[in-house]
Amino acid sequence: MTPLKLAGQRVMPVSAVLALALALASSACKRATDPDTTRPLDIPLPELRSALGAREQSLQKTRTELRLSDGAVVTICEGYLKARQAGVRVAEAVEAQLVMSEYLVCDALQALSTAVPAASSSPSTRGEQLAERLDLRSFPSSRGPRVDESKHTLQALGDHVTVTAVAASVEDDTWNYQLRIVAEADFDGDDKPDWLVWLTDEARSEGNYRGYSTLLISNVDAPGPLLAKEYP
Repeated sequence: MTPLKLAGQRVMPVSAVLALALALASSACKRATDPDTTRPLDIPLPELRSALGAREQSLQKTRTELRLSDGAVVTICEGYLKARQAGVRVAEAVEAQLVMSEYLVCDALQALSTAVPAASSSPSTRGEQLAERLDLRSFPSSRGPRVDESKHTLQALGDHVTVTAVAASVEDDTWNYQLRIVAEADFDGDDKPDWLVWLTDEARSEGNYRGYSTLLISNVDAPGPLLAKEYP
């Protein structure tokens, strides 16, 4: 094809001009749909921000021995995460469950390693949404025996719920039940905001029950109840 000429100067062939225009348009569309990776991840928990800032040290840090359901014992995040990804659970013994609270940061560091920023539309009401929208039937906890089809949120159960910007809890002399958002991001790759939540579920005077777990609540801006699943 003969190159176009303007004012006696040689310019790009028409085919090259068209190709360049298509490339620029494609690039513009990609930038419009790509997640904004320049915005920092929303991590409201200071200790998790510190751990993420020193991620490798945190993953290799020696922790209290944690016994797993297959009899193995782990002392660092690397061994714990490898076992959990293979489907091994933490032993049900009270001692193991107590130690489990030290390893929640391992779950969070793993989840954040592939997460990208994604802000929810109503960050100021996150704690209220945990209390009013989270379906307690969607994950295991001590509240399981108390929920039914009509009452399955913390608010609906009738206990005194304390709400903060990122948490909802029920605390009294007998029990400490807390749901705390430790990070908000797109964790599952669908470009929608998700919450990473730590569950603390402790008996204070009624037995020795202990439960600690990391929960993932996906697409928190979607209408309807919030559903959580254990991570990983």
